[in-house]
Amino acid sequence: MGGGRAAVEVVYGVPDMGSETDFEMAYKILDHFTTELLINNRDFLDAVIEALVSKQTLTFKDIADIRGRLRVHLAIEASETVLKDYL
Repeated sequence: MGGGRAAVEVVYGVPDMGSETDFEMAYKILDHFTTELLINNRDFLDAVIEALVSKQTLTFKDIADIRGRLRVHLAIEASETVLKDYL
């Protein structure tokens, strides 16, 4: 992180303070997606448990369908939140 700023200062003669906010924004986005992923995995486990109680046996397709439904939900929520928070 400091090497990039030093390089900008050597090449252009002025320190680059803008990169610091880029790192902060990248961290916030990464933190948001990581949190959402962890929450979604809990949702996945709960959905699998619910399906097992109902069907007692799950096929690979059943599990893939559950994962697919949750991924779509996660992607929509995450996109809306990131756009709202960072634009």
